[in-house]
Amino acid sequence: MAKNGAGDVAQSLVVVGGITPIIPPDRPEIVDLARFAVKTQTEYPNLVFKKVIKAGRQVVSGVKYYITLEAEDGNRYETQIWVQEWIPKKEVLVFRRLPMPGQPQDIPDAPTNEEVIELAHFAVDEHNKQEHENLVFKGVVKASEQVVSGLLYRITLKAAKAGDFEKVYEASVLLPAGPHEVKVLLEFKPVVEKKRKLEPVEAGQPVDIPDASTNEEIIQLAQFAIDKHNKKAGTHLVFKRVVKASAHEQIPGSLNVVYTITLEAGEEGSDHSGFYVAVVLTMFLPPGLDGRVLLSFNPAIQLGQTKPLPGGVTPIPITTEVIALAVFAVKEYNTKKGKHLAFKELLKAESQLVSGTLYTFYLVATEDGKRGQYKAQVWVEPWETRLDMTAFDYVGPITGA
Repeated sequence: MAKNGAGDVAQSLVVVGGITPIIPPDRPEIVDLARFAVKTQTEYPNLVFKKVIKAGRQVVSGVKYYITLEAEDGNRYETQIWVQEWIPKKEVLVFRRLPMPGQPQDIPDAPTNEEVIELAHFAVDEHNKQEHENLVFKGVVKASEQVVSGLLYRITLKAAKAGDFEKVYEASVLLPAGPHEVKVLLEFKPVVEKKRKLEPVEAGQPVDIPDASTNEEIIQLAQFAIDKHNKKAGTHLVFKRVVKASAHEQIPGSLNVVYTITLEAGEEGSDHSGFYVAVVLTMFLPPGLDGRVLLSFNPAIQLGQTKPLPGGVTPIPITTEVIALAVFAVKEYNTKKGKHLAFKELLKAESQLVSGTLYTFYLVATEDGKRGQYKAQVWVEPWETRLDMTAFDYVGPITGA
């Protein structure tokens, strides 16, 4: 026969993996665990235990206890304690202060928090019962909790119908105060994707994104574009910031959206940076597939550059982005002609407006150890995200260097 204590609780009928409420929560063995957690934690000095508010348990290679307690300072705290009697072992995994009444508090570990996941499962199941649907829970995105007359959880989660794509939903679940608490689903609704705002836009007509520089979705797409470009081109660009962005639907009425993002990035370990234009297609694909595709990634026209008059040739300063265009010309020449030129130096650069911008570069490159001067031209149409090397000619050898 087991001794009185935490072992009695562990030997109760418990669904393996599920969290089972402990009623009443103020059993002596649970109070002892709560006191142990208060004494062991170091985040809140001089904390004094007052009483247990609620408790639950879960069988996971031992027993994990979920305890909400009140301290003498008037605050409520949440703790998780893992007990393995056969070792014996008793460890405090989590100890944190709950928000004061009326103040929602984000749960930082929500996607992996087992209690939040269990509540999300409950929300999906209750919604299915009420609406006669067959949604399958896929995961937690984020969550917050708020002390009201109990605890109010607002959970953003992913779910899908059998054979359909994942969608995002928001659920509100109330855990009433009291020893015989019953979870209540207050709200369950789909989250309208930001991309859907672009549905009225005609295909090919870009819409500027006013908050692009701080929009988390755009920043993530910019970082995705840099990562893909680095892998493909063997470069080591590091994201700096988003300058601007626009979006348009690939096909009218579809959810496939093309983003054109102007961003700043620099070589890893270098203080210099340049500007680039990335074009990313986002698609809704089945779960487990990445719906993002990098269509193009090219140097941008120098920002802040004074535009030359149409047809006029204007000298331009040699900046990081201008050098990047010159390097592009060398690589394109090598690809088209089967050569192995290595870019060494940009001597002079010019630009000319001709339904876009035509750049002319006077550069130094080497092949088989021989240095030569070349003249290259690159045509850029930023609105089409088009970049073409239109000319590449040998000027003559460079000696004495």
